Amino acid sequence: MTASPLPRNPSLETLEDRWMPSTISGFVYHDLNGNGIQDAGEGGLANVQVTLHNAQGQFLVSTTTNANGYYEFNHDPTVITQPETLVRETSFSGVTDNTLTGSVGQFDPSLGTLTSVEIFYEASLQTTLKAENIDPVGATVALALDGDMTLQVANVGSLQAALTLTETRQLAAYDGNMDFAGASGVDTGLRTVGDTKSMKLVAGANDLSAFIGTGQVSLTSTADADSSATGSGNLAALIQTSSLGKARVVYTYNPTAGLQPGNYIIREQTPTGYQDGLESQGNVFGIPGTVGTDELYVTLTSTTQNSTLNNFGEVQQAEVCGFVYHDANDNGLREGGEAGLAGVMLRITGYDYAGRAVDQSTTSAADGSYCFTNMLPGQYQILKTTQPAGYLNGKDTPGTLGGAATDDMLYDIRLPSAAHGEEYNFGHIRPASISGFVYYDGANNNGIRESGEVGLVGSLVALTGTDSKGQFVYMTTYSGADGSYRFDNLLPGVYTVVQVTQPLGYLDGKDTAGSLGGVAGYETVQNVSVPAGAHGVEYNFGELLAATPTPPTETITTPTPVPINGSTFSKRLFVRS
Repeated sequence: MTASPLPRNPSLETLEDRWMPSTISGFVYHDLNGNGIQDAGEGGLANVQVTLHNAQGQFLVSTTTNANGYYEFNHDPTVITQPETLVRETSFSGVTDNTLTGSVGQFDPSLGTLTSVEIFYEASLQTTLKAENIDPVGATVALALDGDMTLQVANVGSLQAALTLTETRQLAAYDGNMDFAGASGVDTGLRTVGDTKSMKLVAGANDLSAFIGTGQVSLTSTADADSSATGSGNLAALIQTSSLGKARVVYTYNPTAGLQPGNYIIREQTPTGYQDGLESQGNVFGIPGTVGTDELYVTLTSTTQNSTLNNFGEVQQAEVCGFVYHDANDNGLREGGEAGLAGVMLRITGYDYAGRAVDQSTTSAADGSYCFTNMLPGQYQILKTTQPAGYLNGKDTPGTLGGAATDDMLYDIRLPSAAHGEEYNFGHIRPASISGFVYYDGANNNGIRESGEVGLVGSLVALTGTDSKGQFVYMTTYSGADGSYRFDNLLPGVYTVVQVTQPLGYLDGKDTAGSLGGVAGYETVQNVSVPAGAHGVEYNFGELLAATPTPPTETITTPTPVPINGSTFSKRLFVRS
């Protein structure tokens, strides 16, 4: 709302029209994700020195950022100019149905004569709406947000913004998954609705005394919101709402100096503990040639132009660490007693926040740990470039900052400023094996390989199945001189052993499952479950000698005739005995 003007005193001198002078302002902030934009939650950096220079690089004036990281230039001490402005800002953020307090500095009367105060209130509500239709039929679901945000300025007046948002979605019948997705669910993602309100107080028509001094002007932001999801008789809904407000107080005064139209250079001194990030104007990244310069260039085309949001993003070094280890139970979790593997080479590649290529290598330590330090925000992947002797690849797992995994690589790792990513781990397992014998099971045919029962050479044996990575396995070998065979370097899995060819002169005897179990059948042992590092033995195929054939004798018998349909017939039957 607009503050009610005070009664005008006819005896007061009429003020002449004043031009609002130009200002150059912005923020210095910690750019957590390194994208060159001051996003919500990326706080300003206080007490950072910022200087203003003319087009020739000559120093004009210096300032330091306030607690919010805000800086402002509104006068040029080298010239005398017409009235200009001071801008003071504060922000409010929090959940709805809450009252937040803040303050901005008063206008210091030593700067000149205050002629007007203009207050801007940028109010926005942010909401995430999720719904799942759990009816057996489709339904139309209406999602609604209805809220108010009010800024109370000292005892002067208030500004109120009415903020509404509605969406309608057609949802299918319940698909059986309470996931707020699919045809029966909806997830709107983050939605923002905002508005800006303002009021202006003018000297002579309004009392400006509350804004004059060296103290603070109190500000209170109140946010109230009602949200709903309606439509289906059976509907599950999840709604989260928060508020974000910014109050900007613009003091217009008649100073002794002001910024004139022309070109300016803003220079920022990188604060201790930070590295230069990306600069932006209008909080939109895309200024070429600014990475590493800590400079911004501003052109003022008139005495009433304000150049705001000339922002300097700063970043801190980060690191990402993990382990190369023996995952004894192959579950992808680094647990107590699982030893680290030393001397394994790892490499990190990708691009930092400024698009610069990154390529570093390191080696796992005695405990299997590794760490890539002095990293800048960016998107990276970690590759394992050497294989520890005596091990096979197990399960690789991304760590605390997220990402994805494939064999020997963890990728899509988004590294924020100052982050410490942990447990980017590469698991390894001992290779497993299955072995046994093709042997002559003697005269007892008992399926037990006993002393004196010789092995049979040259029998083809095959291994088939599916390993723990879902890969189909097919391997073959021949029994050796002692009848033994062996399949090595196996991943965990479920396998079948098949005797493909029979030794010459032998018949199939009894086949037996070995130390890891399984089901023996005709020339096969099935469902052999092999854990990591296990060695299954005595998967044996017993054989029997074929009997020596006896020459047949031939006799002739004449059977008794059998009547068929009233007739008889006989035939000679040859019987071998």
